[in-house]
Amino acid sequence: MIIDSNNVPQITASKYPRQFQSAVLQRAKKRLGDAAGLHNLGVNLVRIWPGSYSALRHWHSRQDELIYVREGEVTLITNWGEEG
Repeated sequence: MIIDSNNVPQITASKYPRQFQSAVLQRAKKRLGDAAGLHNLGVNLVRIWPGSYSALRHWHSRQDELIYVREGEVTLITNWGEEG
């Protein structure tokens, strides 16, 4: 299946509780995996404006997560500090 990301709706809303939403308000997400009908793999195209977060700090105990940066610079925050 071929997915044209131009035809996938862009989401700017957040499901985070109100007190955390300001951290992620300057991002736009397209759920490419949903558009492709994937059920066990999430694929998102996310545009993040400077100073914003793609997501709040979190972890998965039974899943892997991959971030592929196409352009720009990002900082990953782990238990050991900031990596960039």
